Amino acid sequence: MTQDNTINILAKLFQKKQYMEDFLDGNLHINHLGYYFNLESGNLKDTQADRLEGVTRQSQPKDVKISFNIPGTEEWHTIPAEDHAGPIYLQDEYLFNLKCLCFYSPTIYLDNSDSVKNQLLISKKMQDDFGDFIVFFHNPSEFLNRVQKAVKKNGYGYKSNRVNYFSSVDNFQACDSSKGFDKRDIFSFQKEYRILIETLEHEPTPLKLQIGNIRDICAFMTVDQFNNDLKIDLS
Repeated sequence: MTQDNTINILAKLFQKKQYMEDFLDGNLHINHLGYYFNLESGNLKDTQADRLEGVTRQSQPKDVKISFNIPGTEEWHTIPAEDHAGPIYLQDEYLFNLKCLCFYSPTIYLDNSDSVKNQLLISKKMQDDFGDFIVFFHNPSEFLNRVQKAVKKNGYGYKSNRVNYFSSVDNFQACDSSKGFDKRDIFSFQKEYRILIETLEHEPTPLKLQIGNIRDICAFMTVDQFNNDLKIDLS
């Protein structure tokens, strides 16, 4: 999980202790990506709900020409760029049925201990939206191996990667390998790493995956304990 001069960590937040305990027992409840597309955002401060999950393209109004034919005539009408409400998006509905397991995974730059600590700390926004309990993996590679082994045992497809956050003011085009791993930069505070699983049925339903007890490769605590007890030593 090391890349260039960065250290990648892996952690997962939970809103209830019982959810965390079930996860530690190795019972993974994995929603399909379309769940977040359809989720009502009222009580979630617009951070878990994302109507643009599965986005594959973003085009600014000045770069898009939209014209339509007036029925019964040969007349065409073009909507001026300045009349567009905002960027134009394309989404791939096929991605909605992929199962998505999300994690907190900041990229850590080795500047100094204070800087590293600030990059690791769970923000108040993250805690408010995702919960007060955290599982922190001290062996993230082994966790990913166990998930991948269980996925392959069931004959499912597996891929994982860090989420790419793109600017809302630029044009964006997802490449084939990144589809399902792209989000707008308003979500960049989530510092997300995700696993995408394609089941044989490819239905818009949650997946329950059993990987066995994982307490041997992680630590678990409250977010406040994690933030208060975090110590960085770069010596």
